[in-house]
Parts: sequence; C-alpha cells; structure tokens
Amino acid sequence: MNKILAFLEKRLMPVASKVAAQRHMQAMRDGMVLGMPLLIAGSIFLILCNIPLPNGAWPKWLASTFGPNFQVMYLAAPAHATFWIFSLIVCMGISYYLAQSYHVDQLPAVVIALACFFTVTPQDCGGVKGAWGVSFGNMGPGGVFVAIIVAFISTEVYRRVIQKNITIKMPESVPPAIAKSFAAMIPGIACIFTMFIIHCLCGLTPYGNLHALITKLIQIPLSNLGTSLPATLLIVFLIHLLWICGLHGAIIVGGLMEPVWLSYMETNLNLYKAGSPVTQIISKQFFDSWVYVGGSGATLALVILMVVRAKSKQGKTFGKSVIGSSLFNINEPVIFGMPIVMNALLIIPFILTPLVLVVVTYFSMKCGFVAKPVGIVVHWATPPIIGGFLATGGKISGAVLQIVNFGIAMVIYYPFFLAWDKKCVQEESQATITSLKPNVNM
Repeated sequence: MNKILAFLEKRLMPVASKVAAQRHMQAMRDGMVLGMPLLIAGSIFLILCNIPLPNGAWPKWLASTFGPNFQVMYLAAPAHATFWIFSLIVCMGISYYLAQSYHVDQLPAVVIALACFFTVTPQDCGGVKGAWGVSFGNMGPGGVFVAIIVAFISTEVYRRVIQKNITIKMPESVPPAIAKSFAAMIPGIACIFTMFIIHCLCGLTPYGNLHALITKLIQIPLSNLGTSLPATLLIVFLIHLLWICGLHGAIIVGGLMEPVWLSYMETNLNLYKAGSPVTQIISKQFFDSWVYVGGSGATLALVILMVVRAKSKQGKTFGKSVIGSSLFNINEPVIFGMPIVMNALLIIPFILTPLVLVVVTYFSMKCGFVAKPVGIVVHWATPPIIGGFLATGGKISGAVLQIVNFGIAMVIYYPFFLAWDKKCVQEESQATITSLKPNVNM
C-alpha cells in the first residue's frame, strides 16, 4: 500500500494538479456552475407542474381552478425560461471567467461571446420556409458543447487582440464607458468574423452547422461512452483516485462529463413533460442522488459510524463536528480532516463504495425496481431521502434506494472504520501514558 501511495504522490498528483489549475478547465467549471441555480429554480416549477397524484388529478385540478391553459402557458413558463437559456448562461460564464484569468475586461468578452454563439447557431427556425428564429433546443442543455467551444475561441481571439494592443484608443477626456466600448470594437469584429468563417466552413459539411457537427462528432460518441456501465465505473474510479491524492476529482473528471450528463438529463426531462417513460439511467442526478450519499465516497455512512460506534475520542468528536455538513453532502471536512487523503486504511472503502453503488443503482433502475431520474434538477446538497424522492418525480422507490445505498456503504466501511478507530484508541492511550510519565528534568 505504501508503494501505491508513493506512486500516486510522485506520478499522478503532479499531472492532475496541472489539469486542475489549467485556466480553461477552471473557467469551464465555474461557467457551468453559474447556470445551475437557474436549472434548480426551473425544476421547482416543473415539480409543481407534474405533482404525481393518481388518475391525473393534479392537471385536472389546475385546469378547473385556474383555466385549461394555466399548466402549460403559465406554471411551466419559469421552467422553460430557465432550461432554454442554459447554454447561453454557460457561454457567458465561461467567457467571463476565462477573460478574468487573462486580466482583460470581462464584460465586453461576455457580450461578444454571446453574439458569437448566435453567429454559429442556425437561424432558420428548423428549416421552415420564410420563418426566422433560433431553436430553443440549441440554447438549452443540448447546446452546452457548442457554448463551451464558442466561449473558448471567442475569448481567446478577444484577449489576443487586446493584449497585442490592436484597439481604438480614445482621448482621456472621453468617459470610461465610451472608451471601453470603442476599445472592444476591433476585438469584437475579429471574434465575430472568426465565428462567421467557422459557420461558413461548417455549412460546407454534410451537417450544415456547428451544432449538428458537434452533436455528430463529439456529443453522441461521448454520450454513448459516458452512459455505459463500464465507462461510468471508470469515471467514478478516476474521480475518487484523484480525491485520495488531495485533488477535487469531481471537478477535474466530472466537469468533463457534465455536458453529457446534462444532455441526457434534458432527454429525460422532455420525455417526463410529455408524459412518456424516461429512458436514460446515467445522468447528473444518478451521481448526486444515489452514488454520492454524503458526498464523494458516500462518506455519510462513515460519519454515522464515528458518531454511533467510535470508541476513540478523536472519532466521536470529529464525527459530531462534521455530521451536519455530511447530511448536506458536503464532505471536504471528512476527506481532508479525518483525513481520507493518503490514508492507507480508508483508501479501499473510499474507492470501492461508490463503485458498488453505481452497480446497485444502475441495475435497480435497469430492472425497473426503482424509478429512473426524470430530469428534474435536484441540488447536490439536498439531504438523502428527500433528494431521491424529488429526482424521480416524487417516487418512493428513489428514496428507498438512497436508504439501501446508505446501508451498503455502512457495511463496506465498517471493518475499515473499526481498524481506524482502534488505531486512534491506541494513539490516545500512548499519548496518555506519555503525559503521565514524570519529567526527569524537573
């Protein structure tokens, strides 16, 4: 085990640290997070639209009380408004944080990136002759890949032109807001012209536009890979391997796959709104609600063991101090405070537990024992039982599976916890004996 830890520290940590610190990775992470509150807010209204009462009692009550169009035209409007602009928010967020990392003015970068996104987005309203417009499908979660690419290219062109000082300079007497607008003019033209060329080149391909090209060449292959059970197990393994090295695996690896998981969340959401059975098992909610019960490594079970079964003062005290955050799936205090990082006793259960939970959850949903996530965005900090209930659209089976997964995690952690707790007791006893020895120097 010591050789494995030494290998990870020497070989894996330097590479993973560089990836985590890479400015584009950080901008993508922060830009994606920027849009999450909108999805969560929209999901609240989506739940209100689809409260699971028998025999369609809820839609009937809404229609009889507020009018026949209330559910579709009014109650669903906030959900549509938030989901349908998610890619726009991601594009603007990534460009903002990337421009910030280069120390150039962020606001012009955001506005230009937004214009670039629409430059490469089909504007023929789905091919309807004589109609003009932009499909909401390209602006929702399905357009995230294009949003990321456009934000990267646009901001890189923008900052290069700015840093080469190719701008229109106004006299000092001109108000700063006007001076900044003129300074962004040449960089903005350069960005939009670049995206115009890309748009034209994509038009020469069989796909016709960048959205279709990305979907065919990147999103579909990644989706096929990212939603298979072997690939999911590999992703979860890599996430937790990075965690034990002290790196945020959920951001480094999970951030790369999040656009794929969001696209399948959107697929389930559309089916759910249409009243059809959802089809996708692997999505963002699959991990947040059932695999990471208590955070990465499903450490809530370990914390409960510390509170209930620890014989060491360290274990009992530490467990009580972190149980509150663990109930809300915040477990950095456990990972770094216990610590689990580079801890030979706890590495095995920390990696093994989420792998087992992936398999259990996947087949529970595959076999129909548990309802699949319906695409409603439930915040990752939602406590267990509540999260599983909401993520499945109000199905009890989702909450029950969280309880089952918690029990499995506790069984896996238990023998390793006993060994860790015994070690803590021995250390405390040794410390007590040392403190009781007379000081011969007195």
